[in-house]
Amino acid sequence: MAAALLWAAALGYSLFTALPFSSGRERRVLFFPEAWGLGGDLRLMGEVRYVPYRADAGGDLRLLAEETILGPADHRAQRLLPGATEVISAHVRGGAAYLNLSRHAWFAPAPAGGAERLQALTAAVRFNFPGLQEVHVLIEGQEPRYADAGDAPGEGGG
Repeated sequence: MAAALLWAAALGYSLFTALPFSSGRERRVLFFPEAWGLGGDLRLMGEVRYVPYRADAGGDLRLLAEETILGPADHRAQRLLPGATEVISAHVRGGAAYLNLSRHAWFAPAPAGGAERLQALTAAVRFNFPGLQEVHVLIEGQEPRYADAGDAPGEGGG
């Protein structure tokens, strides 16, 4: 009896140490403009957040965008996306991410212009989901037009 109890305890301990311990949260790094970086090039700073685990990649992508919309917790940073921005949809298909945002992400006044905001968001998606080959950020279902094609955050530049 004691041997069986000892064996069960050893098995339980080995399973506990062999399986990854998960609190149901994932580490994400969000990027926000530095408060004193205004007036010149957009300077970003990273902020770590632990967000709830999502079983599907689209839900995980949506949560990353929603956390970015909430803004930084660090007082040395400013919002990247205006608070009125809404995530219309978020999907990941075959190595490509599609994030569809409301018009506020592009047109609303904020520390950075629309193109810069979307490039920074694209960088955050690429950083947090390194397996993606493409990231497409849409504004109400449309790919925004960039002044320079190399500035587009999708395949070319972001």
